[in-house]
Amino acid sequence: MAPALVFRWCFLLVVKSTSLRSDGDISAELKKIYISSACRVTLESGKEAAMIFVPFPLLKNVQRIHSALQRELEKKLDGAQVVFIGERRILPKPGRKNRTTGVRPRSRTLTKVYESFLDDLVFPTYIVGKKTRYSVDGARTLRVALPKEKQSDCVSRLEGFSTIYRKLTGSDVQFLFE
Repeated sequence: MAPALVFRWCFLLVVKSTSLRSDGDISAELKKIYISSACRVTLESGKEAAMIFVPFPLLKNVQRIHSALQRELEKKLDGAQVVFIGERRILPKPGRKNRTTGVRPRSRTLTKVYESFLDDLVFPTYIVGKKTRYSVDGARTLRVALPKEKQSDCVSRLEGFSTIYRKLTGSDVQFLFE
């Protein structure tokens, strides 16, 4: 069975789960959302993480019930870290080869889409600051500062965040607390 089909199946199991259906607000929100694709990533420690892609217009609905949905999916996926990411489109720069009509919106640029991926990854928390660190050999590492008061909530998830971001964008990221 393909990985996306397995995640859709697990997602449907969670939707039909009695623990989530008992709460009226959550069951109403679950009827409004669906996933477009999913991918499983192996972390460096040997654990697994699940990236679940949601259409961008439905991302706010998912974020309303994020904690309950994430908890139930992690139970169904044997403790794999679950992350919800909005599906966004990157438009190319206008040039000779690609004739586009109109101005490319800022939300469709590569930089803005990558920043939005980072915001989706750390969703229950928020980003305090970002720095780009250049090493002597020319390698770049993005250093992302998270709030100190949320440290207890997301320390165990930092490895998953950095691995998933590297998988999505191809660039390294390091998380710290300020």
